[in-house]
Amino acid sequence: MQRHCTKMVFGALLTELGRRVIVPRLSTRVVVLCYHSVHPTASFRSATPELFAQHLVWLKQNCTVVQFASAVQAADQPRGDRPVVAITFDDGFADNYEYAFPLLQEHGVPATFFLTVGLLEKNLVILERLHSLWAAHPGEIRPMNWPAVREMQQAGMEVGAHTYSHPNLAQVDRYEAELELRRPKEIIEDRLGAPVRVIAYPFGIPGRHFTRDTVAIVANAGYEYAAAVTWRGIRASDSRFRLPRFTCTGDSIRMLGDKVSGAWDMLGMWQERVPVGLSLRL
Repeated sequence: MQRHCTKMVFGALLTELGRRVIVPRLSTRVVVLCYHSVHPTASFRSATPELFAQHLVWLKQNCTVVQFASAVQAADQPRGDRPVVAITFDDGFADNYEYAFPLLQEHGVPATFFLTVGLLEKNLVILERLHSLWAAHPGEIRPMNWPAVREMQQAGMEVGAHTYSHPNLAQVDRYEAELELRRPKEIIEDRLGAPVRVIAYPFGIPGRHFTRDTVAIVANAGYEYAAAVTWRGIRASDSRFRLPRFTCTGDSIRMLGDKVSGAWDMLGMWQERVPVGLSLRL
């Protein structure tokens, strides 16, 4: 408990420093947000539909919202006075279609959906794994189906892979990593009849959840961009196969604004530079 409180205080100090040092460069920002579930009651939700709608209103008023691949390209191009933001979803839960997709359409905002393909294929082992990972109640996790994914893609949403079974790729051998990364790409392309350009690493922390070998497999498999989880904006110098994202879990509008504006980037710099045992898990 004391260690957690210390991390919270240190995190708050880094955030305040970020507000003072990074926020003035707002127009140069390119940010990727990572959600998982939008649901009224689910124990593992990232946001309720009401909160997600508030996020969309704020993002549309203050940012230019684009698909993940377009955000990566924006980091290399001159921009106006608004930050560029991409909204992404990991895993492929049914509530993404039932609650998030209608709100995205209502507000005219695109998003990128990274699918754990074995979940959509209704593999019971993978379904049980995700229940365990999220400490979800029995039956609480439901996968999207392929007709829903096709509908979202036809409506302008971007679709990518999130492996087949959601493993920690840093802990599997090369053969298994190859299967986890190539197989979902092939299945999605077969189901949708369109190329898959983007992937998100499960869990997503560089070094802890994916390695240089993982990145090499991703590149060789034909992906163009890969999303990680590091709390900072994208830099023009970032590798296109380890692009940072902010996770969003019940974020207030102020917290969302801090992530977009750069106040949390100091936390990301800390994440990238300190040993695993000292990393901040806020």
